[in-house]
Amino acid sequence: EPAPPESPLELLRRDYGTSSDAHRLAISIAPNETDKAFTVQLLGAHGQTIMVTAPVRPDGSLVPVLAGQTWLCRTFQMTSAFRFSTIALKVAFEPFPHLHLKLQRHVEQRKVRASPRAKVSVPRELHAPDAVPCVVADLSSSGARIAVDASKQLERGAEVRLVTSLQVLKSKFDLSLKGTVVNALGPSDTRHPQIAFFGLKFSALGEMDSLVLHGFVSAHLLVEFHSLWQMLSMA
Repeated sequence: EPAPPESPLELLRRDYGTSSDAHRLAISIAPNETDKAFTVQLLGAHGQTIMVTAPVRPDGSLVPVLAGQTWLCRTFQMTSAFRFSTIALKVAFEPFPHLHLKLQRHVEQRKVRASPRAKVSVPRELHAPDAVPCVVADLSSSGARIAVDASKQLERGAEVRLVTSLQVLKSKFDLSLKGTVVNALGPSDTRHPQIAFFGLKFSALGEMDSLVLHGFVSAHLLVEFHSLWQMLSMA
């Protein structure tokens, strides 16, 4: 008997958690300020050139990219947003579709968060007030971005509780984190149009909760920061 098809949330969890994308720097790229942006993953950097995965539409088709075309890039790290321009040098299709982009000299940096946030893929449960499955897509010591099935609607200002388990220094900690929905981001990942994302702000954290969140986030940020430093040091 064939296995039942994976749900949209299971597909996102597998994509974020097992494809190694969760350990790569995510970059949003668009031809200009007004065109639709697509999320790609940093593969590596050499000289003033970075290699990223090719942008993909929600239906799985590749976004056309021409050599010599300018692409506006944005990414987040720690508490800051970075914005910079690149020029497409090469479009390659083997061993998988990817781009070679040349960094331009000017890099803009703007502080947008009070607390650093790490990209993760943690499947857990959200009580809002009924329990619904969710995936924690990124996490800080003060909040989180969660993914749920797009059929689930959460209102800004709604009080919720995130039930999760995190591993820090080979120890597992069960957490029940109270919070408030502060952002309704909708289906913001073009690869997963059936998934809606929401921003949560934690409230009334206990000392142990804060310590576990800080330790877990710090460990993940070390990997992300190395990728960003490697890329921007070339500009």
